[in-house]
Amino acid sequence: MKTILSHILFCSDTAGKKSELYVRTSGAVTVEKDKAVLTKGAALSFFTYFNAFFYSSYALYTDVSHVSPYLLFSGKLTVRLICRTLSQQKIVFQETVSGERRSVSFPACRLDALPPGGALYLELESLEDGSVLYEGGYETSCEPNREVCVAAIICTYRREAYVLRNVELLREQIWENPDCTIRRALDLLVVDNGKTLQLEDAPHLRVLQNKNYGGSGGFTRGMMEALAAGRYSHMLLMDDDISFEPEIFFRTVQILRFERQGKRPLWIGAQMLSEKQPAMQYESGACFQKGRIKGFGRHLDLSEERSLLLNEEQRQVQYTAWWFCCMPAACAAKTGLPLPFFFKGDDLEYGIRNQPAILLMNGIGVWHAAFEEKYSPYLEYYIKRNELVVSAVHRLGGAWQGAEKLVRAAGKAFLTGNLKTVAFLQMAYQDYLKGPSFFFSLDDESHHLFLLQKNREPEKKRLLVFLTAPFRVACLCVRFLHQNAAAAQQYRDSFPQLTSQKFWAQRLGLNHQKEGERKP
Repeated sequence: MKTILSHILFCSDTAGKKSELYVRTSGAVTVEKDKAVLTKGAALSFFTYFNAFFYSSYALYTDVSHVSPYLLFSGKLTVRLICRTLSQQKIVFQETVSGERRSVSFPACRLDALPPGGALYLELESLEDGSVLYEGGYETSCEPNREVCVAAIICTYRREAYVLRNVELLREQIWENPDCTIRRALDLLVVDNGKTLQLEDAPHLRVLQNKNYGGSGGFTRGMMEALAAGRYSHMLLMDDDISFEPEIFFRTVQILRFERQGKRPLWIGAQMLSEKQPAMQYESGACFQKGRIKGFGRHLDLSEERSLLLNEEQRQVQYTAWWFCCMPAACAAKTGLPLPFFFKGDDLEYGIRNQPAILLMNGIGVWHAAFEEKYSPYLEYYIKRNELVVSAVHRLGGAWQGAEKLVRAAGKAFLTGNLKTVAFLQMAYQDYLKGPSFFFSLDDESHHLFLLQKNREPEKKRLLVFLTAPFRVACLCVRFLHQNAAAAQQYRDSFPQLTSQKFWAQRLGLNHQKEGERKP
């Protein structure tokens, strides 16, 4: 019995570089949503982001020892399986096949015999007019290690169009698709912070109205519901405004089914591609170094063949953002729930806390608007306040580093004339120094509305602010240097309480039964 690990995806949108994430063509080829039709002499290459088989992650994190390609086709084709790395390219096998709507599998390749960091991919050349490729992909005869059930969690706030579109995609291509082998392994919990989503519960789907306590509150509510259900092996946290191929859920579940048990929990993340430039990668994992977030794989054009191989390099990733992040449900049960950050930094802190092994690979990616397009001065409040808490809790930098960060950020704001940003920076440091008592007493929704109001207010007495703000920042730096050690210790002492089920149940106004008593 063979198990499919990944399917070949077709893209009928031939405009721009997005199509090059799916297939490269030469000659007269018509690519439709569910097939590709070739004239004599035309060719397809699947050395692309979605359709090559990037085997290094399977070799590193799973017990898949060998894979083989399969095809469903009509006509007459020459098929080549090629292995490619940055330094070499080799034809693994070549065969001519013919038939009418015929399914064919090819010899298996042992992953431990392949060079690291490479990809297997198929090239097809038609030997007659009208050859058709209906489907294809990679499969293995290895036996899965475990049963997997994933609770995908979307936290949303008034982005109905995105959510409804994505729910419909999952419904059509997974839950109501009789050929999809993961339809019973994936449920969706939609946490509606805005309480405006017109969507009813359905098989595999639950809609939960929630207080608007930001992404942290929304994701935490979903995690609590998943734990209470007692049937999920994994939780998958997702942004509400991403675009994706449903195939990435299939690939994620299949990897988890073959997961090799290791010392660290395995998390699977999605690489973020730009919504405006669909082949441009924004980030493939990140780390927190010297008080700064460093993203990996930025500005790689994944329509370029060399970039695909560069993107497979293994990196020391500390966290993967929650636009798409799948983790064992046991992480929340063992290490606690997220910190009450509202948003910005909750995914960073949770990754540092759990120290997972993080799998990021070509072929599992989502499209998302670049964060620069959504930037507003008030966001600096959340970014800086929450990074200070992360540094305090995990001992990732002292007072001098925090003071330097304030001076650097304020100086940049002065130089660009963005005085609102300076005001939000000051508020962030002042609220951090109040210690965890600030978070315990905070009404997140009211506080967020207050920040938005401040952000909308017109700047007054700009010259006066420009003259006095440097003095205020300097005084705040001195205060921070004197008070940070005490505040940091308070955050460390209060950390277990701030991440507990009891704290979050009270904060969200919930009265959960004991874990395992609730039914999905």
